[in-house]
Amino acid sequence: MRSFLGCLLLLLSTLLHAGVVEARPIDQVQLRTLTEEAQTDPKAAKQLAYRYIKGQGLPKDVAKGLFYLEKAVDLGDVEALNFLKKVYSNKKSALYNPVKLRALLQAASGGETKPVTWDGSRKLVQDLNEKKLFPDGGTGSAFAVNGEGFFVSNEHVTGHCAWTIVRYNRQYAIGRSVAKDKKRDLSLIKVDFKTPYFLKVRTDNVPLGAAVSVGGYPYTPGLAKLDVEFSLSVGVVGRFTGSDGVSLIQVSAPIASGNSGGPAIDKTGGVVGVAVAKIASGKADGGVIGDNYNYVVSNKELVSFLDEQQTSFVINKRNKGFDQVTLASLLNRSSAQVFCYRK
Repeated sequence: MRSFLGCLLLLLSTLLHAGVVEARPIDQVQLRTLTEEAQTDPKAAKQLAYRYIKGQGLPKDVAKGLFYLEKAVDLGDVEALNFLKKVYSNKKSALYNPVKLRALLQAASGGETKPVTWDGSRKLVQDLNEKKLFPDGGTGSAFAVNGEGFFVSNEHVTGHCAWTIVRYNRQYAIGRSVAKDKKRDLSLIKVDFKTPYFLKVRTDNVPLGAAVSVGGYPYTPGLAKLDVEFSLSVGVVGRFTGSDGVSLIQVSAPIASGNSGGPAIDKTGGVVGVAVAKIASGKADGGVIGDNYNYVVSNKELVSFLDEQQTSFVINKRNKGFDQVTLASLLNRSSAQVFCYRK
């Protein structure tokens, strides 16, 4: 135990003294302040962890030290996550804990990491290729809103389709239209398979300036529509607006053809809107249109739509942010590409 704790302290000391945080002497007033800061600041959480593990300025308590390292992970700190991976995965140490390691990885990634398998997916693709069925109605994006196979997209993506194919985690299935709302430009699609990766929905007001990440399958020049892969764009909430009584949010995250129906999430992973439109930059009516006129249907409209359809969804109650890499992973695993066939 002692030799491993020595390695633990050495690793953590290296982490803390690499410009991340400092471990100076501390009094009780500073300790209370640091404890409060550790609830929202990963650097403070790591410093507090070091003090508990080393016993610097307070009684040595390895369990508390690990607790605050886990707090740093919950606040989106990648270095603390990588550090704890080493701690909990070392089978030769007294701190080896596969249960904690699994829970830690799941919490950091926003869910489980098991592969998705839909029966008949490969055969469906083979049939499409053999019959040379190309999505003549175009393609768009969508995202899973619960674990029961329900996807949200735009009405202008699916409203004119005789049938659709949904590609989710590289699995393919026929999608069934459940509901369409032309005014809100929202639609609901159902596949007959489980969707273990889905996004939670933010139900309160989104603040101006909030960071936003948008995921989807935008059109890529030079590539066939079936070859498009997931794409991420980031920006901030720039304005609250509306059209025909429908609440919209203007974001600076770029949106392109094919993005329609894709999710926009905040730093906690909660859905704040559904990508719907873009005004191209250039001149119009004697004025100049900028580059950041990208719009999403607001989360309030999405919540109303799902409630009207009696479709279950999970309210996002998380108040700690993920790092950008984790947000990208959440979007990628929960998003889908929609292929529209007119006949």
